[in-house]
Amino acid sequence: MLTYAITWPAGWMQNKQLHCTSKRYMHIIEQRLDDILKHGNPTHYQLYFPRYLLKCLQDYFYHNLDQLYYEFTHLGNVIKRIDSILSHPHTATQHKHIEVMARTHQRDIPESCGLS
Repeated sequence: MLTYAITWPAGWMQNKQLHCTSKRYMHIIEQRLDDILKHGNPTHYQLYFPRYLLKCLQDYFYHNLDQLYYEFTHLGNVIKRIDSILSHPHTATQHKHIEVMARTHQRDIPESCGLS
């Protein structure tokens, strides 16, 4: 379930044909973890942390849809992504992290959460 929670944003992005850097992806996850530490209810997240994290990530993406969509589709980000791929062709597979994580997300749908 933890893998499912951590890869959920990749599935969301792939469904919307959005991309971000692996650094930005990790920053989003780390921000949510910091938010849980600062504002989360230990009684709730200690019960079953992966599900709590998943809900926090989903809420974040749903509440920030417009901002994230703009950020991930902004021309400057697209140009940086293309430039990075062209200037480092041997590392082009690193730019497929969203696709890889989205496939992992699809493969790891937990039976216990009733999503299969």
